[in-house]
Amino acid sequence: MPSAAKLFQVQLTEDAREKSERQKVLTVKQCLKDSFKREDQRIAEMAARDGRTGSSSGSKMSTTTPGSKEPGSISDAS
Repeated sequence: MPSAAKLFQVQLTEDAREKSERQKVLTVKQCLKDSFKREDQRIAEMAARDGRTGSSSGSKMSTTTPGSKEPGSISDAS
């Protein structure tokens, strides 16, 4: 049976690993939030620019998903 000191050391290592993993997850979440915020700002700027010029170019995005059976979809699932 392992000693109490060894068990304590193993627990510290596991706790550190879990903390590191949680930190990585938080970092990725923050990066995604920042990315979505930048994308929202970019889309808002494009919409505002299109509104000023009366142009609709670049403001319509495809709503079909790759592999969908709808006519005009980006890719065919065959």
